[in-house]
Amino acid sequence: MSAIYELDYSKLAVELLPTFLRNSRIRTLMRHSAMAMSRLHQLFKISRADDLFRESIDSSIPRLEFLLNTMFYSDGLVAGYNHRIIIAGNKSKTTAMHIWLGGVMQDEDEGKPHDLYTDTEEAEQLYLYTANEAGETVVDFIVKVPTVVDLDREETRMRAVLKRYALPGKEFQIVYY
Repeated sequence: MSAIYELDYSKLAVELLPTFLRNSRIRTLMRHSAMAMSRLHQLFKISRADDLFRESIDSSIPRLEFLLNTMFYSDGLVAGYNHRIIIAGNKSKTTAMHIWLGGVMQDEDEGKPHDLYTDTEEAEQLYLYTANEAGETVVDFIVKVPTVVDLDREETRMRAVLKRYALPGKEFQIVYY
């Protein structure tokens, strides 16, 4: 913390007294009266340190991992990598192709199979995949939490932290690993 916020209120209270009033009784009185102000100053410094830490967090994956590990582990990032909270991106396994048949299907064609081909090569047939087969899910990233963290107690808090710091519109899923 910068030196500008380092004040000794008991010393300051005595130094602000005129020299002819600096006897032992008045010094003791001023030091005791400065204790309340000193306590408020300590609370201010703690709050300022918390605010600086919160402002240093952005929506990048490494900073979110750092935040979650410091919040949910007493030792923070000192723990082994196998026992850390990890954020993994959602990678799809196959390339999904969105198609449109161009018109309204007739009722009699609804139950019949349709062969689909690419525009460039008529011999290569297209295959349709479901969202699960294509690896498309509604989540943008997955938060992998080790089993040492009790998600029954901490899941609501973790979701609130992630919603606060993740980009708006990003969806996530919390899973054990």
